[in-house]
Amino acid sequence: MAPLQPDLRLTKTHTGNFTQGQTGASYAITVSNSGTGPSSGTVTVTDTLPAGLTATAIAGAGWTCTQPAGPCTRSDVL
Repeated sequence: MAPLQPDLRLTKTHTGNFTQGQTGASYAITVSNSGTGPSSGTVTVTDTLPAGLTATAIAGAGWTCTQPAGPCTRSDVL
């Protein structure tokens, strides 16, 4: 039998288009595990913003995030 393996995937979503000078826009990064086993240890998510965008805050339920642009980490099982 093959060992159980996690397979972490990231999905980014947003509504509309971002424009220069816009405030209050947001997008979501969703982390999921589609593997056959749980994650173990610390999971770290880092995202690089496109040129012209500036992060002002980052947060996620169950994640510890460095402000204002990450990275975000968690140590529980995904």
